[in-house]
Amino acid sequence: FFSWLNTLKDVYGASILMTIVLVSHLCVRFIPVSVTIGYYLREFGGVKAAEVQAYKAVARAPYAMSPLFGYLSDALHFRGYNKAPYIAFSSVVAMGAYAVVGFSPVGLLSLPMVILGFVTMNLQMEYCGLLVRAKYAEKLKENPDYSTDLISFVQGGGTIA
Repeated sequence: FFSWLNTLKDVYGASILMTIVLVSHLCVRFIPVSVTIGYYLREFGGVKAAEVQAYKAVARAPYAMSPLFGYLSDALHFRGYNKAPYIAFSSVVAMGAYAVVGFSPVGLLSLPMVILGFVTMNLQMEYCGLLVRAKYAEKLKENPDYSTDLISFVQGGGTIA
């Protein structure tokens, strides 16, 4: 196992492997924001089941905007980088949303603020996930001989998480 990881590190680089672990394995697959919103809104009080479904749909809107995110990161580079700044910025903003929604007692925030928080969380997950998938797709094209190994690393780690 460790020799396989070393081979992946030598071929693709440690930074992409760590990025895949942090974003794809831990963030995107480990934190089920879409599931959490239903529980949170149920505790919020006064929100009917049909409204919960509507709010979940709004909170998941960032998943429908993936093509726009991909275009934005490809068209607008920041200091020569087209993915890392967007991952960092969306993660910092999302950490604020996680903190505000997570540490505020239920009922303290207005319902629109809670929904905005969940939209921000999903935005970060989808945006970062998309950019990491795009980055490792670039790496796969650079080294196609080890592409199945990298795909196994991505999918296997996500299964474990």
